[in-house]
Amino acid sequence: KRGLRFDDKCLASIALPHYDIARIETGPVPRDYDISLKNIYRQTYQRVVSGEPVARSTFDVYRDERMLYYVKSPCSDADVKLQFFLHIFPTNRKDLPSHRWLWGYDTDDFYLFEHDLDLRFDDKCLASIALPHYAITRIETGQFHENHLNSGSKEWEAKITLNEQSK
Repeated sequence: KRGLRFDDKCLASIALPHYDIARIETGPVPRDYDISLKNIYRQTYQRVVSGEPVARSTFDVYRDERMLYYVKSPCSDADVKLQFFLHIFPTNRKDLPSHRWLWGYDTDDFYLFEHDLDLRFDDKCLASIALPHYAITRIETGQFHENHLNSGSKEWEAKITLNEQSK
C-alpha cells in the first residue's frame, strides 16, 4: 500500500491476500496503465457484489470459495467501530484445534481494518476473511454491542447454513 523513494531507488510493499497463492509475477508497468489501489478495490467490490449475499443485515455477507466478504454501502465511522465475531462450525469437530473441540466451533473476532484486505473507499466498506480449508456446517457472524464484554449482546447477527460434506 505504501512506497518509499530514496537515493534514486524505490521500495514498495503490498499486502498479499489471505488465500493460497500459486504464482506471483512482477515487472515494470507502463506509465499509462491504471493500477491505482482504489480501482483495484472498486473492481473487487463489483466482483463480490455481483453475486448473491449469503446473509443480509447491517453488513451484507458474501462467500466466494474460501473467502467471506463483509460489504456495507454507505459505510460510516460508526459502522466500523464495533467488534465483529465469526464462529465457524465444522462438519467434523476433529478438524478444529483441540482446544476448540469442547466449544464445537472456531472463532475469529476482529475489528474492521485490522487486516490488510479490509478496504474503505468512496462511501463503501469491504472486508475479507479467509475461511479454513475444512468442510463447514454453518457460520454465525455479526457485530457485538459496544459493551458486549459485560452483556454478551450483539448489534446484529447472521446465521449461514452451508452443510458442506467432509472429503
